[in-house]
Amino acid sequence: MVLDPASGAIHSLTTGDGVERVRSAEWPGLNQLVYVQGGAHSALWTGRARDELRAAPDLTLSQAELGSARRERLPGIGTRLVVERKLQGCTSVTTVVTLYDELPWMDLVNRITKPATLEKEALYVAFPFALTKPTVEVEVPLGRMTVERDQQPGSCRDWFCHAHWVWLHDAASGMLWSGPDTPLFTLNDIFRGLWRRKIEPDGTLFAYVLNNYWPTNFAARQGGELSFRYRLSSLPRGADPAEPARRGWAACDPLYVSPPYSSTGMGPLSRKDSGVFIADQGVAVVGAKPADDRSGVVLKLVDLTGVGRAVAVWPGAYRFQGARRTNFVEMNGDRVPVAPDGHATIDLPAWGTAALRLFTPREGAD
Repeated sequence: MVLDPASGAIHSLTTGDGVERVRSAEWPGLNQLVYVQGGAHSALWTGRARDELRAAPDLTLSQAELGSARRERLPGIGTRLVVERKLQGCTSVTTVVTLYDELPWMDLVNRITKPATLEKEALYVAFPFALTKPTVEVEVPLGRMTVERDQQPGSCRDWFCHAHWVWLHDAASGMLWSGPDTPLFTLNDIFRGLWRRKIEPDGTLFAYVLNNYWPTNFAARQGGELSFRYRLSSLPRGADPAEPARRGWAACDPLYVSPPYSSTGMGPLSRKDSGVFIADQGVAVVGAKPADDRSGVVLKLVDLTGVGRAVAVWPGAYRFQGARRTNFVEMNGDRVPVAPDGHATIDLPAWGTAALRLFTPREGAD
């Protein structure tokens, strides 16, 4: 990894295969901060007058500049770079880059302090990946979509929103991007009020950190101390279709540590066990909770592979005595038989969802 000496962005990044991942022709590198001023009463839709939509915005772009950088060794973990930068509109900018010895990804954290202003502004982080006409897949709630291919005519191409990850891949390589603190992003360029009807991704992604273009649902002035994270990893086309979800969810949902828990019903809990076990690695468990009506436990599943199939759910710490199909709002369906060896099976459609209600004591007659 090489930093750009002028901006502090990542000018060069190669992974284990030696392939360059950065296209630095227009933008100096990955994680380059771009501050935008202007655009009032224009096609950025900042006012109520419809005629203003015809006016092209007059925008001024400022990019981050390198102040200083230092390298720190993290024993047993990897290497950290702490980069101080300067950016118009901000009083301080600190970037922390963490490279791991064993893990196949890189973590970035940007911490900025900026004064609030009523003047029209926006802040982006540029990620110009070295890809050729890539396919861009985006995780949406309980599924994924491919930019342009899966979009209806007239739907938005000027910005997008991801749940946990964006996967850009061409015939040769691919990059997985996650921005847990900045769910909005744009492709190819910053938002300039073009209101595009079609888009052909070129490999450049911009995290859309903030803006005050709209008077509804957006703060008129945005400032203070802000922190926003990103995780990047090489993931070529043809990889396990479930891998983007594994890495993307890991980037956005760290491990949780709960306080000690004592059972008041079934006796002491074992020190370590699984609630249930699913051998199918292409299934995401997106919910496991006591039922709202206190009748059993509801298990919610999502397919990550695009292949419909039957999925077996095996008991873990406690054997379940009954099972019933349900849905994500816990409306009951048919009973599901529990096999003599203790597992229950449910059909999971391609890219779809399924849910089971599981009973530890046998379900009542009703």
